[in-house]
Amino acid sequence: MRVYTKKANELPDFGDPIVLTNERNGCSVKSICEQIHRDLPKEFKQAKVWGRSCKFVPQKVGLSHVLCDEDVIQIYKNKTKTQIKKEDKKDGEVKKPEAKDKKKKK
Repeated sequence: MRVYTKKANELPDFGDPIVLTNERNGCSVKSICEQIHRDLPKEFKQAKVWGRSCKFVPQKVGLSHVLCDEDVIQIYKNKTKTQIKKEDKKDGEVKKPEAKDKKKKK
């Protein structure tokens, strides 16, 4: 089964599908996330799916949604801790930890 990925505000990439089989990891959104990156299911928020597996187009789905051949998927993830820290640095709101006074032994 072939599933195509789509980035936000762009057309789907029909040239490079993700191939899923029932024998390997199954045909769910979770199996696609695992093939892209092993930490993606942990950071997963939702996905939008276009294709035959949906009741309406696009449909917001979770990790357990079963996909059909030639579906298009767009994955959204929660912000990670490092992304939040980078945003705080840009805003100048990062609090630096106070340096501990270490006594030098003579």
